Formats: sequence, C-alpha cells, structure tokens
Amino acid sequence: MRAIASVVAALMVVAALGWMVLRDRQAVVQDASPSERSAAQAATEESESRAAPVPSPSTPRNVDRPTRQPDGPPVTGRANPDPLPPPDEPFAQHLDALRGRARDGDAPAACRLGMELWYCANLDDMRRMLAGELADSEGDDPAQQAGLSRLQDSVAQMEMRCRGVAPLDPLEAFRAQLAAARAGVVQSQLQLAAFPPLERIDVLDQVEVWREWRIAAIAGLESALAAGEPRAASLLALAYDHGDFGPFSPRLAAPDPYRAFVYRRLHTLIAQRTATSNLQNEASVEEKAGASLTEGQRRAAAADAQRLFELHYAALAPGERDNGINGDDFAACER
Repeated sequence: MRAIASVVAALMVVAALGWMVLRDRQAVVQDASPSERSAAQAATEESESRAAPVPSPSTPRNVDRPTRQPDGPPVTGRANPDPLPPPDEPFAQHLDALRGRARDGDAPAACRLGMELWYCANLDDMRRMLAGELADSEGDDPAQQAGLSRLQDSVAQMEMRCRGVAPLDPLEAFRAQLAAARAGVVQSQLQLAAFPPLERIDVLDQVEVWREWRIAAIAGLESALAAGEPRAASLLALAYDHGDFGPFSPRLAAPDPYRAFVYRRLHTLIAQRTATSNLQNEASVEEKAGASLTEGQRRAAAADAQRLFELHYAALAPGERDNGINGDDFAACER
C-alpha cells in the first residue's frame, strides 16, 4: 500500500496528490529537449532580472522583492458579509455564485473558487490512485485496510462535490487564487505557491503565466510570513533551497543557500517554540541547509532568522502550528 502511507499518513489526500503532480511536472521539463530546457531557463533568468531589491522588515537582508505586480481581478477584501456556500454540497450548485462574488471583490470567495476548481481537477487522478491501491491490497493488514477505507471515503466525497463541475480551466483557477493571494488571504498565498493550478499545462507553452506565478507566489509567501504564518517559513526555505530535490518546478526562486538557511533556521525556531516537530530531525535538516555556507555566513543568517522570529512569531504558543496545506480545507478561506 505504497500510496496509502503517503496519502493518508501525510497531510491529507488531495495535498499529497498535489505534491505528486508537482513531481510529475518536473519530469516533463527534465524530459524536454536541450533547446526547450534552454528556453525555460532563459525565461526563469529573465523573470529573475525583473526583481529589484527592496528593503523589508519581513525578509532577510539582501532579499529581492519583485516590483512588478501581477494582473488579476480587483479583489480587495471581504466585499460580501454573507457566509460562503457550504463545502459539503455539490460545487456545481454554487460555483457561479462564487464567480460573481469574486468579480465583485470578495477575496474569500475568490479563494474558494480557485480551491474548488483545482480540487475537482484532481478527481480522475484520485480514482486512478484508488484503483491501484485496491489492486495491490493484501487484505490482511488492519492498518492498510483502514487507510484504504479512508481513501475510498475521500474519493466518494470528491465525486459528490465535483458532480457536474466542468473540466478545469487552469487560468480561471489561477486568476482566482492569485487575486485572493494579492488581497491577503493566507490560504491562497500558500496554495498558490505550493499547488499552482497550472499543472495541466505544459510549462513551455505558458512561460508568461509562470513568470506571473513566480512573482506573485514569492510576494504572497513573504506577506504570509509577515502575518505570522508558520508554514510560509517552510515554503520559503524550500523555494530557495540549493538542492535539486525541491518541490517547486519550475523553480519558484533562484537557488540561494543563504536565504534557504535563514528560512530553515526560522522554521527550526518556530518548531522549538511550538514543540510540534521532531527537533532532532529539524537540526539535521538545518545543518544540511547550511553546509555550503561559511561559519560567518551561518552566524549572519541565524541572526536574520532570529530577527524574523522576534518580529513575527514570538507570540506563538506551544502546539500552535499547522504543518499541512490541505487542499480540502475550504473553511481556511474565511479564517
């Protein structure tokens, strides 16, 4: 039951699928011809050149902050005081209402619209995963059977919610999440960075859209960090990681060992305060992240991390930390 271990025991079913799809997208780029990879690399370097350094108390020193703002609907906040539709009904019943509210500037509605469209786009993949697990089921392991049962329940719930939903328009889902992220909805800022609803499109055919994603996603994570969101530190550490195994492909940011270590150290400080992680594992990951830095660089990066922690996370209490980015946590759009 290979997938059960990663799907059920990790964050949640759709989130785990999102990471798998990201890896699949990386394989597409790796399989491209040398000339195609060169074109993608050129696009990455060009978009990086458009970012200019802007001092900010929420980011380490010398961190570039993009100055170009992405296009999108003028979503500015909670324009409609009415609650959003309940998520445990067929989405087709309320998607048009969400579209209207998003057009009127309702950021939580834009967040829900983007999440629901992307959630339903993964239904066929989840069906295939379930079929594979049923075929591989050994039948005599209670833990595996319990995991399989949860996966079956998740797929059944997806089928109920997504009945009648049209095939994904990736740009509609992307624009909705982008607009909500720009308006400060933390769930959209995290989702946009980790699970951009563009996986179904060949990266090389959508260079401009991916440039827009990179600029908006980094800005959104920095905003979430400044708002005290612990998960933003972890995602920024991954985004700037100097290794070749990061979850973002195409890369969310140019590899930067210094910045990666700052955010990794910040992640460790958050874990120490909240006591929600294996601190021995945190220390090991942090040590690897700083392996290419000099002792002086590590001290400077640790000081930057401490400054960020005191600015944005000092009020965290033990246990107050969410490690997951759940693709079906629709209520998060209104928190």
